[in-house]
Amino acid sequence: MNFLKYILPILFCLTLQFNVNAQILKKLKNKIDNSIDRTIDKKIDKTVGAENPNSTIVDNCEDPEVLKNYKLIFKGNDATKIFYDESSISTASNGDNYKIIFKEGSGKNSVYTVIENDKTIYTGNKLTNELAKKPSWASNNKDRLKKYLVIDSTKMSFGGSQAMNGKFADEIDKDKLKTGAELSKQTAEYQAMSTEEKAEYDEFVKTEMPKAADMYNNSGLAGTSYSFQGSEPMTVYLPNSSLVVNGKNYLSKNDVLIDYFVSEDEKNIFIYGTDADGKQFFQANDKRMYNEIPEGDYSMSSQLLISNDGKNAAVINILSIPQSNVENVYVNYALTNATIINSDGTKKNIKVNLENYRLTNDGKLLSANKKTGEVFIDGKSVGKFNNNHENGLDINTLLIGGSTPEKIVKYNPNGSIDFLDGKTKNLGAIFPVVKNSNGKSILYWFMECNHSIYLANSEL
Repeated sequence: MNFLKYILPILFCLTLQFNVNAQILKKLKNKIDNSIDRTIDKKIDKTVGAENPNSTIVDNCEDPEVLKNYKLIFKGNDATKIFYDESSISTASNGDNYKIIFKEGSGKNSVYTVIENDKTIYTGNKLTNELAKKPSWASNNKDRLKKYLVIDSTKMSFGGSQAMNGKFADEIDKDKLKTGAELSKQTAEYQAMSTEEKAEYDEFVKTEMPKAADMYNNSGLAGTSYSFQGSEPMTVYLPNSSLVVNGKNYLSKNDVLIDYFVSEDEKNIFIYGTDADGKQFFQANDKRMYNEIPEGDYSMSSQLLISNDGKNAAVINILSIPQSNVENVYVNYALTNATIINSDGTKKNIKVNLENYRLTNDGKLLSANKKTGEVFIDGKSVGKFNNNHENGLDINTLLIGGSTPEKIVKYNPNGSIDFLDGKTKNLGAIFPVVKNSNGKSILYWFMECNHSIYLANSEL
Protein backbone atom coordinates (compact mmCIF):
# COMPACT_ATOMS: atom_id res chain seq x y z
CA MET A 1 0.00 0.00 0.00
CA ASN A 2 1.37 3.37 -1.04
CA PHE A 3 0.91 5.30 2.24
CA LEU A 4 2.03 8.61 0.70
CA LYS A 5 -1.10 8.74 -1.44
CA TYR A 6 -3.23 8.96 1.68
CA ILE A 7 -1.18 11.38 3.72
CA LEU A 8 -3.34 14.45 3.02
CA PRO A 9 -6.68 12.81 3.93
CA ILE A 10 -5.10 11.33 7.07
CA LEU A 11 -3.64 14.68 8.10
CA PHE A 12 -7.08 16.19 7.58
CA CYS A 13 -8.53 13.67 10.08
CA LEU A 14 -5.82 14.26 12.63
CA THR A 15 -6.19 18.03 12.34
CA LEU A 16 -9.62 17.74 13.95
CA GLN A 17 -7.95 16.11 16.95
CA PHE A 18 -4.76 18.17 17.22
CA ASN A 19 -5.35 21.56 15.63
CA VAL A 20 -5.62 23.36 18.98
CA ASN A 21 -2.36 21.83 20.21
CA ALA A 22 -0.57 22.79 17.00
CA GLN A 23 -1.73 26.38 17.33
CA ILE A 24 -0.50 26.51 20.94
CA LEU A 25 2.92 25.12 19.95
CA LYS A 26 3.19 27.64 17.11
CA LYS A 27 2.35 30.52 19.48
CA LEU A 28 4.87 29.19 21.99
CA LYS A 29 7.58 29.01 19.32
CA ASN A 30 6.85 32.57 18.16
CA LYS A 31 6.93 33.81 21.76
CA ILE A 32 10.32 32.15 22.33
CA ASP A 33 11.71 33.59 19.05
CA ASN A 34 10.53 37.10 19.92
CA SER A 35 11.94 36.84 23.44
CA ILE A 36 15.34 35.79 22.12
CA ASP A 37 15.38 38.62 19.59
CA ARG A 38 14.62 41.20 22.28
CA THR A 39 17.40 40.10 24.61
CA ILE A 40 20.32 39.72 22.20
CA ASP A 41 23.21 42.13 22.83
CA LYS A 42 21.51 43.88 25.76
CA LYS A 43 23.58 44.67 28.83
CA ILE A 44 22.83 42.78 32.01
CA ASP A 45 22.65 44.87 35.17
CA LYS A 46 20.94 42.35 37.40
CA THR A 47 21.29 38.58 37.70
CA VAL A 48 23.09 36.88 34.79
CA GLY A 49 22.48 33.18 34.27
CA ALA A 50 21.95 30.69 37.04
CA GLU A 51 23.53 30.95 40.44
CA ASN A 52 24.12 27.59 42.06
CA PRO A 53 22.05 27.61 45.28
CA ASN A 54 22.24 23.83 45.65
CA SER A 55 26.02 23.51 46.01
CA THR A 56 27.04 21.76 49.20
CA ILE A 57 29.92 22.22 51.61
CA VAL A 58 32.45 19.39 51.86
CA ASP A 59 32.78 17.92 55.35
CA ASN A 60 36.06 18.90 57.05
CA CYS A 61 36.99 21.08 54.07
CA GLU A 62 39.47 23.04 56.19
CA ASP A 63 41.49 19.90 56.91
CA PRO A 64 44.98 20.44 55.40
CA GLU A 65 44.83 16.92 53.94
CA VAL A 66 41.63 17.82 52.12
CA LEU A 67 42.95 21.14 50.81
CA LYS A 68 46.54 20.18 49.98
CA ASN A 69 45.88 19.81 46.24
CA TYR A 70 43.39 22.68 46.03
CA LYS A 71 44.13 26.22 44.95
CA LEU A 72 42.48 29.16 46.73
CA ILE A 73 40.80 31.47 44.20
CA PHE A 74 38.61 33.84 46.20
CA LYS A 75 37.85 34.61 49.85
CA GLY A 76 34.18 35.50 50.15
CA ASN A 77 31.53 35.96 52.82
CA ASP A 78 28.12 34.55 53.65
CA ALA A 79 26.55 36.66 50.88
CA THR A 80 28.87 35.41 48.12
CA LYS A 81 27.14 33.66 45.22
CA ILE A 82 28.69 31.97 42.20
CA PHE A 83 27.32 32.34 38.69
CA TYR A 84 27.30 28.73 37.59
CA ASP A 85 26.44 29.07 33.89
CA GLU A 86 29.07 31.74 33.22
CA SER A 87 31.94 29.99 35.04
CA SER A 88 34.26 27.58 33.22
CA ILE A 89 37.20 25.25 33.60
CA SER A 90 39.18 24.35 30.49
CA THR A 91 39.16 20.69 29.47
CA ALA A 92 42.43 21.14 27.58
CA SER A 93 45.20 18.83 28.76
CA ASN A 94 47.87 21.49 28.19
CA GLY A 95 46.44 24.28 30.33
CA ASP A 96 44.77 25.09 33.65
CA ASN A 97 42.53 27.90 32.40
CA TYR A 98 39.50 28.84 34.43
CA LYS A 99 37.03 31.70 34.77
CA ILE A 100 34.63 32.29 37.64
CA ILE A 101 32.13 35.05 38.45
CA PHE A 102 30.90 36.03 41.93
CA LYS A 103 28.23 38.35 43.27
CA GLU A 104 28.21 39.83 46.77
CA GLY A 105 25.28 41.78 48.17
CA SER A 106 21.91 42.29 46.49
CA GLY A 107 20.01 44.85 44.48
CA LYS A 108 21.75 48.22 44.16
CA ASN A 109 24.42 47.04 46.57
CA SER A 110 25.47 44.12 44.36
CA VAL A 111 29.18 43.86 43.58
CA TYR A 112 30.40 41.52 40.85
CA THR A 113 33.89 40.04 40.67
CA VAL A 114 35.23 38.30 37.57
CA ILE A 115 38.41 36.23 37.94
CA GLU A 116 40.20 34.56 35.02
CA ASN A 117 43.36 32.48 35.47
CA ASP A 118 44.23 33.95 38.90
CA LYS A 119 43.66 37.55 37.72
CA THR A 120 40.76 39.77 38.78
CA ILE A 121 39.61 41.32 35.50
CA TYR A 122 36.57 43.18 36.85
CA THR A 123 35.01 44.40 40.09
CA GLY A 124 31.90 46.56 39.92
CA ASN A 125 28.12 46.78 40.16
CA LYS A 126 27.24 45.95 36.54
CA LEU A 127 27.88 42.72 34.68
CA THR A 128 27.64 43.06 30.89
CA ASN A 129 27.27 40.34 28.27
CA GLU A 130 30.90 40.90 27.30
CA LEU A 131 32.10 40.16 30.84
CA ALA A 132 29.74 37.22 31.26
CA LYS A 133 30.49 35.45 27.97
CA LYS A 134 32.62 32.33 27.82
CA PRO A 135 36.33 32.91 27.08
CA SER A 136 37.81 31.67 23.80
CA TRP A 137 39.40 28.61 25.41
CA ALA A 138 36.01 27.58 26.83
CA SER A 139 34.10 28.02 23.58
CA ASN A 140 32.90 25.16 21.43
CA ASN A 141 35.77 23.37 19.70
CA LYS A 142 34.33 24.55 16.39
CA ASP A 143 35.67 28.04 17.13
CA ARG A 144 39.19 26.66 17.43
CA LEU A 145 38.77 24.47 14.35
CA LYS A 146 37.68 27.21 11.94
CA LYS A 147 41.28 28.13 11.09
CA TYR A 148 41.86 24.77 9.39
CA LEU A 149 39.00 25.02 6.95
CA VAL A 150 39.53 26.80 3.63
CA ILE A 151 36.25 27.22 1.81
CA ASP A 152 36.16 27.93 -1.89
CA SER A 153 32.64 26.70 -2.42
CA THR A 154 29.11 27.04 -1.07
CA LYS A 155 28.17 26.34 2.54
CA MET A 156 24.78 24.79 3.26
CA SER A 157 23.11 24.51 6.66
CA PHE A 158 20.02 22.46 7.31
CA GLY A 159 18.15 20.86 10.18
CA GLY A 160 18.48 21.99 13.75
CA SER A 161 15.72 22.77 16.19
CA GLN A 162 14.91 24.95 19.16
CA ALA A 163 14.43 23.58 22.65
CA MET A 164 10.74 23.11 23.39
CA ASN A 165 8.70 22.35 26.48
CA GLY A 166 5.04 21.51 26.36
CA LYS A 167 2.39 18.87 26.77
CA PHE A 168 1.44 15.92 24.59
CA ALA A 169 -2.10 15.91 23.29
CA ASP A 170 -4.76 14.26 25.41
CA GLU A 171 -6.03 10.81 24.50
CA ILE A 172 -7.24 10.47 20.92
CA ASP A 173 -11.02 10.41 20.68
CA LYS A 174 -11.71 7.59 18.23
CA ASP A 175 -15.22 8.89 17.54
CA LYS A 176 -13.76 12.22 16.37
CA LEU A 177 -11.17 10.32 14.37
CA LYS A 178 -13.92 8.32 12.69
CA THR A 179 -15.85 11.53 11.93
CA GLY A 180 -12.73 13.08 10.46
CA ALA A 181 -12.19 10.01 8.29
CA GLU A 182 -15.71 10.30 6.88
CA LEU A 183 -15.23 14.02 6.19
CA SER A 184 -11.91 13.30 4.47
CA LYS A 185 -13.82 11.42 1.78
CA GLN A 186 -15.09 14.79 0.61
CA THR A 187 -11.58 16.05 -0.15
CA ALA A 188 -10.30 16.35 -3.71
CA GLU A 189 -7.43 13.98 -2.88
CA TYR A 190 -9.84 11.19 -1.92
CA GLN A 191 -12.09 11.79 -4.92
CA ALA A 192 -9.05 11.54 -7.22
CA MET A 193 -8.24 8.01 -5.99
CA SER A 194 -9.07 4.96 -8.08
CA THR A 195 -11.71 2.51 -6.85
CA GLU A 196 -8.96 0.14 -5.68
CA GLU A 197 -7.10 2.94 -3.86
CA LYS A 198 -10.30 4.07 -2.14
CA ALA A 199 -10.88 0.51 -0.93
CA GLU A 200 -7.35 0.33 0.46
CA TYR A 201 -7.73 3.71 2.15
CA ASP A 202 -11.08 2.74 3.67
CA GLU A 203 -9.55 -0.46 5.00
CA PHE A 204 -6.62 1.48 6.44
CA VAL A 205 -8.97 3.91 8.20
CA LYS A 206 -11.07 1.05 9.50
CA THR A 207 -8.28 -1.16 10.88
CA GLU A 208 -4.95 0.65 11.18
CA MET A 209 -5.97 4.11 12.42
CA PRO A 210 -7.83 2.76 15.49
CA LYS A 211 -4.77 0.62 16.28
CA ALA A 212 -2.56 3.69 16.06
CA ALA A 213 -4.95 5.58 18.34
CA ASP A 214 -4.90 2.73 20.87
CA MET A 215 -1.09 2.59 20.74
CA TYR A 216 -0.87 6.33 21.50
CA ASN A 217 -3.53 6.22 24.23
CA ASN A 218 -1.80 3.27 25.92
CA SER A 219 1.74 4.62 25.53
CA GLY A 220 1.60 6.72 28.69
CA LEU A 221 2.42 9.88 26.69
CA ALA A 222 -1.12 11.29 26.40
CA GLY A 223 -1.51 14.44 28.48
CA THR A 224 2.05 14.28 29.84
CA SER A 225 4.61 17.07 29.71
CA TYR A 226 7.62 16.92 27.43
CA SER A 227 10.94 18.70 27.15
CA PHE A 228 12.98 18.50 23.94
CA GLN A 229 16.54 19.77 23.76
CA GLY A 230 17.35 21.94 20.78
CA SER A 231 19.98 20.92 18.25
CA GLU A 232 22.33 22.96 16.12
CA PRO A 233 21.89 22.96 12.34
CA MET A 234 24.19 20.65 10.41
CA THR A 235 26.54 22.47 8.08
CA VAL A 236 27.71 20.85 4.85
CA TYR A 237 30.41 22.32 2.61
CA LEU A 238 29.97 21.54 -1.04
CA PRO A 239 32.88 20.16 -3.11
CA ASN A 240 36.33 21.76 -3.26
CA SER A 241 36.67 22.74 0.38
CA SER A 242 40.13 22.18 1.84
CA LEU A 243 41.02 21.03 5.35
CA VAL A 244 44.60 22.22 5.81
CA VAL A 245 46.71 21.23 8.82
CA ASN A 246 50.40 22.14 8.85
CA GLY A 247 50.26 22.95 5.14
CA LYS A 248 48.68 19.63 4.12
CA ASN A 249 45.19 19.30 2.64
CA TYR A 250 43.39 16.21 3.97
CA LEU A 251 40.44 16.38 1.56
CA SER A 252 40.26 15.04 -1.98
CA LYS A 253 38.65 16.85 -4.89
CA ASN A 254 34.83 16.77 -4.78
CA ASP A 255 34.70 15.50 -1.19
CA VAL A 256 31.70 16.83 0.72
CA LEU A 257 32.74 17.65 4.28
CA ILE A 258 30.11 16.94 6.95
CA ASP A 259 32.14 17.18 10.16
CA TYR A 260 35.76 17.20 11.30
CA PHE A 261 38.07 17.50 14.29
CA VAL A 262 41.74 18.39 14.79
CA SER A 263 43.37 17.66 18.16
CA GLU A 264 45.12 20.42 20.10
CA ASP A 265 48.58 19.04 19.20
CA GLU A 266 47.44 18.63 15.55
CA LYS A 267 48.50 14.98 15.59
CA ASN A 268 44.98 13.62 15.13
CA ILE A 269 42.81 14.70 12.19
CA PHE A 270 39.37 13.10 11.95
CA ILE A 271 37.06 13.72 8.97
CA TYR A 272 33.52 12.58 8.19
CA GLY A 273 32.03 13.18 4.75
CA THR A 274 31.13 11.74 1.36
CA ASP A 275 33.43 11.26 -1.61
CA ALA A 276 32.96 12.08 -5.28
CA ASP A 277 30.87 8.89 -5.73
CA GLY A 278 28.56 9.82 -2.86
CA LYS A 279 29.94 7.16 -0.51
CA GLN A 280 30.13 7.97 3.20
CA PHE A 281 33.69 7.88 4.53
CA PHE A 282 35.49 8.31 7.83
CA GLN A 283 39.11 9.43 7.70
CA ALA A 284 41.67 9.23 10.52
CA ASN A 285 44.74 11.22 9.43
CA ASP A 286 45.64 9.66 6.04
CA LYS A 287 43.59 6.49 6.49
CA ARG A 288 40.21 6.60 4.75
CA MET A 289 37.57 4.02 5.67
CA TYR A 290 34.08 3.34 4.36
CA ASN A 291 31.03 2.47 6.35
CA GLU A 292 29.31 -0.87 5.79
CA ILE A 293 25.57 -1.06 6.37
CA PRO A 294 24.17 -4.61 6.71
CA GLU A 295 22.47 -5.80 3.55
CA GLY A 296 18.78 -4.97 3.49
CA ASP A 297 19.13 -2.31 6.19
CA TYR A 298 19.73 1.45 6.08
CA SER A 299 21.12 4.25 8.25
CA MET A 300 18.57 6.50 9.99
CA SER A 301 21.24 8.93 11.21
CA SER A 302 25.00 9.17 11.57
CA GLN A 303 27.42 11.24 13.62
CA LEU A 304 31.14 11.86 14.17
CA LEU A 305 32.07 11.16 17.81
CA ILE A 306 35.23 12.47 19.50
CA SER A 307 36.68 11.16 22.77
CA ASN A 308 37.22 13.57 25.65
CA ASP A 309 40.99 13.58 25.16
CA GLY A 310 40.72 14.13 21.39
CA LYS A 311 42.82 11.06 20.58
CA ASN A 312 40.06 8.72 19.42
CA ALA A 313 37.11 9.18 17.12
CA ALA A 314 34.38 7.12 15.51
CA VAL A 315 31.43 7.42 13.15
CA ILE A 316 28.21 5.83 14.36
CA ASN A 317 25.26 4.92 12.14
CA ILE A 318 21.90 4.26 13.79
CA LEU A 319 20.18 1.53 11.80
CA SER A 320 16.48 1.23 11.04
CA ILE A 321 14.21 0.33 13.94
CA PRO A 322 11.73 -2.52 13.33
CA GLN A 323 8.12 -1.43 13.72
CA SER A 324 7.67 -3.95 16.54
CA ASN A 325 10.45 -2.25 18.55
CA VAL A 326 9.67 1.45 17.92
CA GLU A 327 7.70 1.98 21.12
CA ASN A 328 10.29 0.16 23.22
CA VAL A 329 13.12 2.30 21.81
CA TYR A 330 11.41 5.70 21.97
CA VAL A 331 9.34 5.27 25.15
CA ASN A 332 11.46 2.89 27.23
CA TYR A 333 14.83 3.99 25.72
CA ALA A 334 15.73 0.38 24.96
CA LEU A 335 18.90 -0.54 23.03
CA THR A 336 18.75 -0.44 19.25
CA ASN A 337 21.07 -1.55 16.44
CA ALA A 338 23.96 0.53 15.14
CA THR A 339 27.27 0.20 13.31
CA ILE A 340 30.46 2.00 14.30
CA ILE A 341 33.85 2.61 12.70
CA ASN A 342 36.68 3.53 15.05
CA SER A 343 39.74 5.57 14.13
CA ASP A 344 41.92 2.46 14.56
CA GLY A 345 39.98 0.82 11.70
CA THR A 346 37.79 -1.41 13.87
CA LYS A 347 34.25 -1.92 12.57
CA LYS A 348 31.51 -3.27 14.83
CA ASN A 349 27.79 -3.96 14.91
CA ILE A 350 26.63 -2.86 18.36
CA LYS A 351 23.62 -1.96 20.48
CA VAL A 352 23.14 1.62 21.67
CA ASN A 353 20.62 3.78 23.55
CA LEU A 354 19.22 6.28 21.08
CA GLU A 355 20.71 9.84 21.30
CA ASN A 356 22.27 9.16 24.74
CA TYR A 357 25.83 8.08 23.89
CA ARG A 358 29.46 9.24 23.94
CA LEU A 359 32.88 7.90 22.98
CA THR A 360 35.30 6.99 25.77
CA ASN A 361 39.03 7.76 25.65
CA ASP A 362 39.82 4.16 24.75
CA GLY A 363 37.46 4.25 21.77
CA LYS A 364 34.48 2.41 23.23
CA LEU A 365 30.88 3.53 22.97
CA LEU A 366 29.18 4.47 26.24
CA SER A 367 25.41 4.80 26.22
CA ALA A 368 22.80 5.13 28.94
CA ASN A 369 19.14 4.33 29.36
CA LYS A 370 17.55 7.67 30.23
CA LYS A 371 14.63 6.00 31.99
CA THR A 372 16.37 3.35 34.13
CA GLY A 373 19.86 4.88 34.59
CA GLU A 374 21.56 1.72 33.29
CA VAL A 375 24.93 2.31 31.58
CA PHE A 376 26.31 0.27 28.69
CA ILE A 377 29.78 -0.04 27.10
CA ASP A 378 29.58 -1.29 23.51
CA GLY A 379 26.07 -2.54 24.27
CA LYS A 380 27.01 -4.47 27.43
CA SER A 381 25.72 -3.38 30.84
CA VAL A 382 28.38 -2.14 33.28
CA GLY A 383 26.16 -0.82 36.05
CA LYS A 384 23.27 1.42 36.95
CA PHE A 385 22.99 4.91 38.48
CA ASN A 386 20.26 5.85 40.91
CA ASN A 387 17.98 7.69 38.53
CA ASN A 388 16.09 10.24 40.62
CA HIS A 389 15.92 13.16 38.18
CA GLU A 390 12.44 13.99 36.92
CA ASN A 391 13.65 14.18 33.30
CA GLY A 392 15.71 10.98 33.50
CA LEU A 393 19.44 10.38 33.15
CA ASP A 394 21.12 12.94 30.88
CA ILE A 395 24.35 11.69 29.28
CA ASN A 396 25.79 15.19 29.76
CA THR A 397 25.76 14.75 33.54
CA LEU A 398 28.22 11.86 33.25
CA LEU A 399 31.93 12.54 33.78
CA ILE A 400 33.78 9.89 31.82
CA GLY A 401 37.42 9.11 32.54
CA GLY A 402 37.42 5.72 30.81
CA SER A 403 35.28 2.69 29.99
CA THR A 404 35.69 0.86 33.30
CA PRO A 405 32.87 1.35 35.85
CA GLU A 406 35.05 3.12 38.43
CA LYS A 407 35.95 5.84 35.90
CA ILE A 408 32.32 6.71 35.09
CA VAL A 409 30.59 9.03 37.54
CA LYS A 410 27.42 11.11 37.55
CA TYR A 411 27.37 14.74 38.69
CA ASN A 412 24.40 15.86 40.80
CA PRO A 413 23.08 19.44 41.16
CA ASN A 414 23.91 19.39 44.91
CA GLY A 415 27.61 19.06 44.13
CA SER A 416 27.99 15.35 44.88
CA ILE A 417 28.98 12.61 42.45
CA ASP A 418 27.49 9.12 42.17
CA PHE A 419 29.43 5.98 41.33
CA LEU A 420 28.10 2.94 39.50
CA ASP A 421 28.56 0.80 42.61
CA GLY A 422 25.90 2.89 44.36
CA LYS A 423 28.26 5.04 46.43
CA THR A 424 27.97 8.84 46.57
CA LYS A 425 30.81 11.23 47.38
CA ASN A 426 30.18 14.79 48.51
CA LEU A 427 32.69 17.04 46.74
CA GLY A 428 30.82 20.33 46.91
CA ALA A 429 31.58 20.37 43.18
CA ILE A 430 30.67 23.31 40.99
CA PHE A 431 31.16 23.00 37.21
CA PRO A 432 33.18 19.74 37.24
CA VAL A 433 35.11 18.61 34.14
CA VAL A 434 37.37 15.68 33.30
CA LYS A 435 40.86 16.45 31.93
CA ASN A 436 43.25 13.87 30.58
CA SER A 437 46.98 14.20 31.13
CA ASN A 438 49.80 11.66 30.84
CA GLY A 439 47.37 8.78 30.64
CA LYS A 440 45.46 9.83 33.74
CA SER A 441 41.90 11.14 34.01
CA ILE A 442 41.69 14.04 36.47
CA LEU A 443 38.43 15.47 37.76
CA TYR A 444 38.59 19.28 38.26
CA TRP A 445 35.93 21.39 39.92
CA PHE A 446 35.29 24.60 41.85
CA MET A 447 34.70 23.93 45.55
CA GLU A 448 33.20 26.17 48.23
CA CYS A 449 34.64 25.96 51.74
CA ASN A 450 33.34 28.40 54.35
CA HIS A 451 32.55 30.97 51.65
CA SER A 452 36.01 30.69 50.06
CA ILE A 453 36.34 29.20 46.57
CA TYR A 454 39.01 26.67 45.61
CA LEU A 455 40.01 25.00 42.35
CA ALA A 456 39.97 21.31 43.32
CA ASN A 457 41.10 18.12 41.60
CA SER A 458 41.16 14.38 42.09
CA GLU A 459 42.14 11.43 39.88
CA LEU A 460 39.32 9.21 38.74
